Amino acid sequence: VEEKYMNIIKAVNLVFDYIRRDEEGQVEEVKRALDHVNLEIEKGSFVAILGHNGSGKSTFAKQINGILSPTDGTLFVSEMDTRDEAHLWDIRKNAGMVFQNPDNQIIGNIMEEVVDADRVIVMDDGHIVMDGTPKEIFSRVEELKQYRMDVPQVTELAWELQKKGILLPDGILRKSELLDALVPLLKEE
Repeated sequence: VEEKYMNIIKAVNLVFDYIRRDEEGQVEEVKRALDHVNLEIEKGSFVAILGHNGSGKSTFAKQINGILSPTDGTLFVSEMDTRDEAHLWDIRKNAGMVFQNPDNQIIGNIMEEVVDADRVIVMDDGHIVMDGTPKEIFSRVEELKQYRMDVPQVTELAWELQKKGILLPDGILRKSELLDALVPLLKEE
C-alpha cells in the first residue's frame, strides 16, 4: 500500500558547521549554522521557511539539494540520504533552488507570498523556533519581532490597532480580512 503522506524532506538531528581554516589548515573558527534540526515536510505542501540573515535557512536549503552535506545527523530528500553520493543527481532533480532576489537569498517578501503557505517555519540561530500555519505564526507579532522578522503590513497595522484597544482578531493576513473586521466596528459607532 502506497503511503498517502510521504515526507519529501526529513531532517533528523541535522547539524552543519562552517569551518574556517588558516593557511596551515588548522581550524581557526567553527560556526554552527544548523543545530540539531528535526523537521518533516510532506510531499505537495507549500512550506515557507523564514529567518533573518544568519538564521540557517539558506544553509538548510543548500542541504536539501546536496550543495552542502551534513556535519552530523541525517537529511532525507524523497527518502534518499543526501550523504549518499550515488543519489546526489536524483536528489538535485527533486530539489531546486530559486533565487528570487540575491539580497533576499531564497525568501522573497513576507510575502504576500507567505500568507498562502500551508505552513510557516521560522529559523533563528540554526534552530526552528516557530512552526505553524501563517495565521498561527503571524498572530505572534511580538515574538516575530524578537527574531528580527517583519510581518505583513496589514498584520502590523491590525496589531497596532489592537494595542490601541480596538477589538480585532489575531493573525489578520490580508487587507480584506482587516476590512471585514473593521466594518462591523464602524457600524457600532
